Amino acid sequence: MKTTKIGLIAILLIGSIGLVNAQSTQGKKDNRKSQRIGKAQREAEAKMMFDKARKLVEEKNLVLEAITVRGKYGSTVNVGPNNFIMVDNDDFVLQTAFVGGVGFNGLGGITAKGKVTSYQISQNENNNMITVLAQVSTSSIGQGTLTIQVGISGNASATFVNNWGGRIEFNGSIESVQESKVYEGMRRL
Repeated sequence: MKTTKIGLIAILLIGSIGLVNAQSTQGKKDNRKSQRIGKAQREAEAKMMFDKARKLVEEKNLVLEAITVRGKYGSTVNVGPNNFIMVDNDDFVLQTAFVGGVGFNGLGGITAKGKVTSYQISQNENNNMITVLAQVSTSSIGQGTLTIQVGISGNASATFVNNWGGRIEFNGSIESVQESKVYEGMRRL
């Protein structure tokens, strides 16, 4: 009688272990499936952001709202709002705004307005990178070259180098001029 009870308990125990193992395997399969769906969804969102950025670049209707700004000698600063580069058809604006200073524009930096004189777009199909090479002319910081690179996620970097050796790089996201929330300061230069 005892051996029958022990045998029955052993059979039930082995059966429950098999059931738990089957549920665990099913849970792992469901987890992998949800990860694949999540990855596909992230890739679709990144492609959508890239297509939006490409359209803005092609229409010359973009504002790169900077999160970081890097100077000529490589020092990088995390910045607040209103640090941006804007290309609106043939108009160009470069603005810096640093908290705590008055600056030439009333925002602690400078606002340089000018014209885009040349604008070329190229795309690297291997890594889905869009590059814009533009020549711009301003009365305050001179003529220079603007290089904008847009990655697959829609994030971008823009580097402006003027003819006098000045250099500034903006890193952030791209928005359309209409959707952008930047404030353009005064131009005193």
